[in-house]
Amino acid sequence: MFGAAFFHHAEGPMCRFQVGQKVLIVDSFTNEAQKVSGTVVNVQVSPHNYNGVTYLDKYTVKFSDGEQETFYELYLRSISDEADHKRTRS
Repeated sequence: MFGAAFFHHAEGPMCRFQVGQKVLIVDSFTNEAQKVSGTVVNVQVSPHNYNGVTYLDKYTVKFSDGEQETFYELYLRSISDEADHKRTRS
């Protein structure tokens, strides 16, 4: 993971992304970010956590065409994380 930030959710545990955050969709086979981005509009916090940090949270992402789809956090990458990653690979 690229210096992932975690955010406190209203229920208490920390989540990787928060509502309003811009994200990229990650290809499940190559783990490379796709050119498809959207905005997190809902967080379904998983009951699973380790030391207060949740894992396997689900995020509903809204795309520019208005469509929405739900993804596990494994398939999302913060746009700021991707920019940092590209700078270190250049």
